[in-house]
Amino acid sequence: MVQSERNASRLHPKIIATELQRATLGMDMSENEVKQHDLSELELLKALEERVFEIMNAAVLNVRMTKMPLYSNFHSYEHLRKIKSKVEAADAANAIAAEIAPYGSCLFMANECYKAFKADLLAEKGPEYAEFARRVEYATESWDQNPKSSREMHCVAMLRLWDHCIVFDPVSCGYAIKVPVGQVTKKLAAEYQFCYAAVNEYNCYLVRYPPNGGEIRNLLAHPILKHNFSYSGPYMSIKGGFEGAVANLAWPTASYIGRLPSRRFVQIQQTWERQPSYPEFSHFALPDGIR
Repeated sequence: MVQSERNASRLHPKIIATELQRATLGMDMSENEVKQHDLSELELLKALEERVFEIMNAAVLNVRMTKMPLYSNFHSYEHLRKIKSKVEAADAANAIAAEIAPYGSCLFMANECYKAFKADLLAEKGPEYAEFARRVEYATESWDQNPKSSREMHCVAMLRLWDHCIVFDPVSCGYAIKVPVGQVTKKLAAEYQFCYAAVNEYNCYLVRYPPNGGEIRNLLAHPILKHNFSYSGPYMSIKGGFEGAVANLAWPTASYIGRLPSRRFVQIQQTWERQPSYPEFSHFALPDGIR
């Protein structure tokens, strides 16, 4: 890693946190608060959070291997472009998800993982797991949740914790990842990273961070950055759940009345006995016992 990249990995999280603090000043962000803990709780908490991560990672692998293993932004587009209104789109959301499986865009895949996260955490014994299940989020980076193009929004399933965020991003990788607070993740399969920025003692926000992956649309002002680098809006829970996501995010970006749609593609996934040698192939290792 060159010196400039090292400096960016240290400085950019602080700059992002400062800008997000300014952008959210005066707004009610209580629903995005992360719980703080006493030092006496930390050892037990760490063990509990490690178990939560194991549960969530297993849920991701189950969804990606069985329920919705193939990424596609074409199949949902093909259904939604024929729908005439947001109300109709919301009513058809679950039927569309069932019809297009095993294919799904980030919006559909993230919802499947969100549901699996909550169900699997609730299946564990103990009220502490129910509390983690309550805090799992189905989220988008579209700050106003009113995108005009599929390039203006992205969806993930996540769990915000006090010192890291557990994220499933169906585009970047096929497993759950941890994003430590105040740090930038290593580049994943996609051409971007994540940053988990603490804006104060109670609020932490996840953003998509593409230092080498081009510009990302962001409705927030950048008084510090100007044009030095870009990052997404902070991921927020999707209003109206899955039906709201289909009506307010997927349907408006699939109607394209009077203009050509953005590129549509299908991502093929296979299980190999060896690691691919071609550098352009994105891949990840499955845990023992999963085929």
